[in-house]
Amino acid sequence: MNTCRKGALAIIIICLFQAAVHGQEKLSYGFKAGLNFSQFDGPLQAEESYQNNAGFHLGIIVKFFVTDLFGVKGELMYSQKGGQYRFEGPSSFFLQQATPERLVQGNRFYEVDVSNDYIDLPIMGFAKIGIVELSGGVSVGLLAGSAGGGQLQFTGTNPITSPFDLNLDHRYIGDGVGEFVGPETVSVQLGNDQIIVPRQLGAYYETQDKDSNRYRALDFGLVGGASVFFNEGLFLGFRFNYGLSDVTHPEMDIDFQSFDGNYPAVRNDVDHQVSYQVSLGFSF
Repeated sequence: MNTCRKGALAIIIICLFQAAVHGQEKLSYGFKAGLNFSQFDGPLQAEESYQNNAGFHLGIIVKFFVTDLFGVKGELMYSQKGGQYRFEGPSSFFLQQATPERLVQGNRFYEVDVSNDYIDLPIMGFAKIGIVELSGGVSVGLLAGSAGGGQLQFTGTNPITSPFDLNLDHRYIGDGVGEFVGPETVSVQLGNDQIIVPRQLGAYYETQDKDSNRYRALDFGLVGGASVFFNEGLFLGFRFNYGLSDVTHPEMDIDFQSFDGNYPAVRNDVDHQVSYQVSLGFSF
């Protein structure tokens, strides 16, 4: 009896070992790196526009082959996304340092290049057709960092002020309401008075309240693309990612054309993140 049990146990161990080896044969690993071209997509006024910015991505790939031609793959990636936002037209600017404080009407040029760092987890099905691999699925992104840089130019017409030029140094996660960066200032002529204004403005300098950060912590979207394999491992990939969720909090969607008291009004826009990726990778 003991001999039979030992034989059966040996057979079971051999079968499990073969199944594990066979399962490993269905798994493939790899890595990729490349460029992102991203922008926001949402409702805009005539004075506003969105443009692309460039970033990079890198990550690891795990594939499970259901057959030799079909399977499922997941990726863990660091990915820079965002976009450029521009406003050019009639607006206002609150001179907080004036005595008394003054809301000045005039013309604003405001441009900021937003860079959001995500940890992305795409899950996709894939199919191989010759040297081409097609894939599609969903992706969840966790916001790991959020910053922006740019320029604000303003000329007051009511009352008249001298033109002034300010830098935008935005840290959307860490900045506070009314915060500016560094001691550097500019002098603005308002009538007979010289008003000192901070040269580098934080993300929420022109915000009265801050209930949340401007950009949400999670982004959810659809992904689809194709990869061309030069051999069994080396490939060039192209991918389109369209976010389905609103990447901005509604209480942080500010309107530079309309002011509520001394601060830009808030509007509830739905802004999507759109990105294109070009990758060079290798699968083992």
